[in-house]
Amino acid sequence: MNYYSVLRDELPGNFEYFERGARNWPYHNGFFTELKRALSDFKKFRERLIEKDIRLVQTSTSLSFSTTIRDGFFIRYSKKKGIKAIVFFRGWDAAAEAKVKNYFYIFKFFFFKADKIITLSESSKTTLKNWGYKKEIIVETTLVNRDLLINISEEYIQDKFRKIKEERTINLLFLSRIEARKGIFELIEAFRILSENPGNSFRYILTICGDGLEMEKMLDWLKVLKLENIVIKGFIDGLQKREAFENAQLFVFPSHGEGMPNAVLEAMGFGLPVLTTPVGGITDFFIPGKHGNFIKVNSPRDIADKIIFLTMNLDLLCEMSLNNYNLANEKFRSDRVAERIQKIFNNV
Repeated sequence: MNYYSVLRDELPGNFEYFERGARNWPYHNGFFTELKRALSDFKKFRERLIEKDIRLVQTSTSLSFSTTIRDGFFIRYSKKKGIKAIVFFRGWDAAAEAKVKNYFYIFKFFFFKADKIITLSESSKTTLKNWGYKKEIIVETTLVNRDLLINISEEYIQDKFRKIKEERTINLLFLSRIEARKGIFELIEAFRILSENPGNSFRYILTICGDGLEMEKMLDWLKVLKLENIVIKGFIDGLQKREAFENAQLFVFPSHGEGMPNAVLEAMGFGLPVLTTPVGGITDFFIPGKHGNFIKVNSPRDIADKIIFLTMNLDLLCEMSLNNYNLANEKFRSDRVAERIQKIFNNV
């Protein structure tokens, strides 16, 4: 939702939003309650199209069976009414891709009717081509809200790293859902390794931002470990999010699988070097040694080693920060993304 809430302010008035799907995702209210809600959403959608002023429908979806059925009906019904349709795959990882074979013909029946497909990585584009989609597939990105970046400049970044050299403190930032698949438990273990490293001249602080299904499990584990210098913020947005990025010096994202995570692009927009697993669309633009480094999936030791390496090379870390800030402003800023999305819609 963050992507579309930010994009709303960048698009002109002739773009209309239609909300469907679970209103409190990732939490669900039970099968029959969700089914009733889905049927109500589709009924409202049909009623909206009766006015005959809609020329294009774009739906965002993922690869799961339930979203294939849900969003597939929106696409098929739009095409039946003579309306152009675009599918934007925003949820895509290797595990979900492997499951599509169990309902491939249903997937194809619904989504291959689309006039164009947008996806978040070259690898998913290749997969869709191999599956037989013949029309244009566009690789896009998520975005960074330009309003968040009002305080950020090259001078700001250089000043930040001068202070790091003086204070010898590194604030590590994690911002994502609190779930095992996001790598939060490996990151905490890596932080324990850092804390027990007597030869390191830096003081590390780990700030954890986000909420999710395994928040309680994480908090219980932290009580057992009794680690110092870990700050739990919970869900943050707006000014709190801006402050979290501004106060950090390194963004760590050990996720097991992604499409194109907003948080990584936001971190780059704030000029943060990034340690990330090589997942999803990140690999299409992220250059190790220039934007940060790749870390191994499910490897706390590798995370700790990469953090130590970067913090022992502050000039390189500062160079990475400037590279990320400039790349994000050129490609990922919300107004840049909105311009590209409008062109796609106009072409269709």
